Amino acid sequence: MDNMNKLDNFVRADKEVDEIIKETGKNMIRLAKVLYYIKDKELWKDGGFGSFSDYVETKKELGKSYASQLVHTCELGLTDKIEQNTISWHKAYAIIPVLKKLPQEKQKEVIELAETTPLKELKDELIVQGYYKQSPDKDIPEYSISFQGSKEEIEFVRKATEEISVAEGITKIEVIVNCIQLYYETEKGDNAEKKNKEVNKLSRKFSDIFLEKHQQYKKTKYMFKGVKDKKLCDKLVATFTLQELEKAVDKFFKMTGKGKWWRDYNLGAFYASVNSLVGEDVKVPDKYDKIMEQARKEAEQDEEE
Repeated sequence: MDNMNKLDNFVRADKEVDEIIKETGKNMIRLAKVLYYIKDKELWKDGGFGSFSDYVETKKELGKSYASQLVHTCELGLTDKIEQNTISWHKAYAIIPVLKKLPQEKQKEVIELAETTPLKELKDELIVQGYYKQSPDKDIPEYSISFQGSKEEIEFVRKATEEISVAEGITKIEVIVNCIQLYYETEKGDNAEKKNKEVNKLSRKFSDIFLEKHQQYKKTKYMFKGVKDKKLCDKLVATFTLQELEKAVDKFFKMTGKGKWWRDYNLGAFYASVNSLVGEDVKVPDKYDKIMEQARKEAEQDEEE
């Protein structure tokens, strides 16, 4: 950590924290590093504090929650990324809750995702890729409900909802709602959720196929366009089998001459051309005819961007 050898005791470190705070918003990267140093080296003990949290509470201008965010930013290696301008402070704060739960090798994947994804799309990307669970709206009004049953039954419900809530990372009310929805879906024979899971599974497999083929034919890694490409994959696997799509992808990358209208080998171009790439025996009659021209224009616009 740069220049941290100069902060050899609590007094110096604490003095630097106060000086940076007085600058009001300036040199926040340095502040994150100094706070992390105080916590990591347990210098707060030299100041007579029982914990780092107790120390931070004395910095009223800073705030306990904000100080914690700054420490995590440094602890997770995000300050270097901010200094390099590859991610912003807002992006760093958005991925900290995710990074804290992941092993180091997975943390790198999330940081790379943050570097290449616009902030307004980042949370959706984290949800799509399974890193982040949607949380209920905090502004939703609160209501209570009572249950009738034996002491054992009530205790079972209480304990079960609490355990599932912790395991799944959702609220207790979400646990109950999910159970009720599952009951009605089962009773009515509604397999929509099952179909959705199957589509997601096939969609992921197809995206892996496309990525592998891109690497094989173009010798470069395909940059997946997140939610947009995910939706295209969902539509494709809902219509064609993986075997049909894999053959079509091979044709797509091998295509030359008159039939090849695209300049960039991306999923948008593949989607717009899929009906002409699959075998005659598996084509979906008129499935894409009405949208082919529009899809082709969108793909071409993507390439120009």
